[in-house]
Amino acid sequence: MKLIIAEKPELGRAIGAALNLSPAAGGTMTGRGYIVVWAFGHLMKLEEPEKLDSKYKKWNLADLPMYFDPWPSVAIAGKADRLAQIGQLIQQADSIVHAGDPDDEGQYLIDEILDHFHNTKPVLRVFINDNTPSEIQKAFHQLQPNENFRSIGESAHARALCDKTFGYNYSRFFGLTLNVKGLSVGRVQTPTLGLVVNRDRQIENHVKQKYFELTASAVLSGAAVDLTFKPDQQFLNDGGHVTDRTFFASVIADVPAPASVHVTKQRKKAAPPLPFNLVKLQAYMNEKYNLSVSRTLEITQELRDKFHAITYNRSDCQYLNAEQYDAAPQLL
Repeated sequence: MKLIIAEKPELGRAIGAALNLSPAAGGTMTGRGYIVVWAFGHLMKLEEPEKLDSKYKKWNLADLPMYFDPWPSVAIAGKADRLAQIGQLIQQADSIVHAGDPDDEGQYLIDEILDHFHNTKPVLRVFINDNTPSEIQKAFHQLQPNENFRSIGESAHARALCDKTFGYNYSRFFGLTLNVKGLSVGRVQTPTLGLVVNRDRQIENHVKQKYFELTASAVLSGAAVDLTFKPDQQFLNDGGHVTDRTFFASVIADVPAPASVHVTKQRKKAAPPLPFNLVKLQAYMNEKYNLSVSRTLEITQELRDKFHAITYNRSDCQYLNAEQYDAAPQLL
């Protein structure tokens, strides 16, 4: 039996449908020598320090820094049964197909499960960027040894270790040093909070400042045209504006009377904008429609899982491969 482990239920069901498998008991799909099972995102997490050593139940500066090597992982609350079920299927399988998402977290998520059960069966990796049946079938004709990609997952594992080490140690250090209970410090959350605070202070301390622009109207080939003078960078302040009115007075004084306009016509090629990646889309949707980051992620996830309308949504890449580009007109 060949076991396929998908990262999420939507992907697992899409794989089962593309391979003409049938729903089976226990949240799986089977047939044709395959069994598909899926995780629900991460099934495991790094264990809490106080569970590994009771002395960490009490915050104490003398116990810092905390670090564990190895740092064991345990099942996330509510997901232990699913983890155990996948472990049983791993033992029964002859070979395994790793169907995590095509990024470092997806690689780590499934590798972590395989390592937890000390898997020794051969593992192949499938990369699915598009959940349509034809693309999934094509992906299963391009399987590669999972060993070639384990380092990608190890980078996500290293980041998880870094986050935990940073968060646990600095939260306790600053909490105890500043005598602030419940203080939380994180690799991402603390710099993000700093950006918010700095921006808020800039808004509070903002001083209104007048700036000037020079515009003119002209008639070119019978058409009225509004013209805006663009000064060199050296004449602009940090905000990109001219604040000295006398500068424009000198510009006007230098214009001969009657003024003449020279028009240069030139063909230029401008590349179309690249497709969105998730971060750029989230920023655009927040500015344009006031949608939260999480809501935009939910919408893209549904577009991918339910309607197969977009490519993999959690990538930072803004390029499509040739096949996806060719299929775009039909999809649109």
